[in-house]
Amino acid sequence: MNEHEALYNQADEDRAAGNDERAFATFSMLAEAGHADAMLQLALMYSTGSGIRFDMATAIEWERRAAEAGSKIALLNLGISYRHIGEIVLARETFEKAAALGDDEACLELAKLFSVSTRETDTVLRYLRRVIASDGVTEASQEDAEYLLRVVSGGL
Repeated sequence: MNEHEALYNQADEDRAAGNDERAFATFSMLAEAGHADAMLQLALMYSTGSGIRFDMATAIEWERRAAEAGSKIALLNLGISYRHIGEIVLARETFEKAAALGDDEACLELAKLFSVSTRETDTVLRYLRRVIASDGVTEASQEDAEYLLRVVSGGL
């Protein structure tokens, strides 16, 4: 394990133990050094106000930087953050990028976005089927996709 990973693990332990100030300082140092997972942790801390003031704009900036550093989960989280602040077009574009990189969780988010219009039923079904067929999504996402598929297909 290299020094950055050891520091990251320590910061993760500090956060779990409630020492958010120390975790924040370490994650910040690592993030500035280009550590994508530390960037993602900073984004999470800012977006939840955990140990630091709530600041969605700063959270989004760290998610963007983590995504640029190669974190797939940061790209998914960035799309969720954009949706949260009402930037639906940016959310869709970001989820589409994540899906193109093989993130099937992003397909569930796209299905949810497109499900607001009955004109997009085929698109919603295509995304839901991809999620259901995926081995790379959580059980909860699988269940959500199956439920939405029943709803969209009129099976309720």
